[in-house]
Formats: sequence, C-alpha cells, structure tokens
Amino acid sequence: KESELALTRKMNEQEEEKLHLEEKYSSLAEEVTSKTRKLKKIWSKYQLAKAEIKDLEHEFLNDKNEVLDSVRDLTRQLKLKDFIISNFIPPKVMP
Repeated sequence: KESELALTRKMNEQEEEKLHLEEKYSSLAEEVTSKTRKLKKIWSKYQLAKAEIKDLEHEFLNDKNEVLDSVRDLTRQLKLKDFIISNFIPPKVMP
C-alpha cells in the first residue's frame, strides 16, 4: 500500500510539473482559457483529495470503534473470570 501511495504521489508531482511549465500565449483570451482549464483540473484534484481524506477518517473511526469494542469485551470477560475464580475456588487452593 505504501508503494502504491508513493507511486501515486510521484505521478501527481509529474502532472503538477507539466502544469507549471512556462507557456506562451498568443492572446489574453487564450491565456484565460488555459488557466481556467488548469484551475478546473486542480480543483477536481483538490476535491478528490478531500474526499479521500474523509474516507480515511471514516475508516480510522470504524477501526478505532472496533478496537474499543474488543477492549470492552475482553475487560468484561476478564472480570467474569476473576469473579468466578474468587467465588468458586477456595483461597487455600490459590497460590
């Protein structure tokens, strides 16, 4: 997964380098059109990154809740075992 992220970052960097290359425009309208196109492309990348961050936050929250549920369940089981041991096994038998 890390190599996939690294590859994606590298591809994004290469695309951004292409966007930043010096361009010569023959008219002001052409420059506006080109920059508007670039702005739309960058805006869509921003929206995708924002959505990915939101998805990752949601995934992290789900994982966190699963871990907390597991901890609660294990704590409950441990308390039950301690209760059973303390009430049904004579103290003389316990080390």
